[in-house]
Amino acid sequence: MKMVKSHRWGREYRYYRCIRDLRRDVSVCPIKEIRAGDIEELVCKQMIPVLKSPEIVAAVSKQTGIRPSDIMNQFDEVFWNELTPIEKQRLIQIMVEQVTINENGVTIIFRTENIKSIQETFNDQQDS
Repeated sequence: MKMVKSHRWGREYRYYRCIRDLRRDVSVCPIKEIRAGDIEELVCKQMIPVLKSPEIVAAVSKQTGIRPSDIMNQFDEVFWNELTPIEKQRLIQIMVEQVTINENGVTIIFRTENIKSIQETFNDQQDS
């Protein structure tokens, strides 16, 4: 799916639309389009439990050298609640490699290599 913007009544609306359907004369995609806010909210909600799962924490710790307890403490509810909507959107862009939407559900592939830089940036902002 590809993000598409439309403008009506002075407002901007964002959607994700099926790339293949954009090239076809007749739509055959069962999903066709989904509001950007809906899928981004779903992805954001999935980030917290994924980052707190023992398997992910261990993998990130091994890859980044950050202690597992520091990872668990960094990405807590306070972290998410302090983010503005724009910061959340940017975080999704940094951390999510791919989101696949189909009739059976949604699959999210995360980029764990970016977690260390996110943690450093967040710590720097708290120290300022």
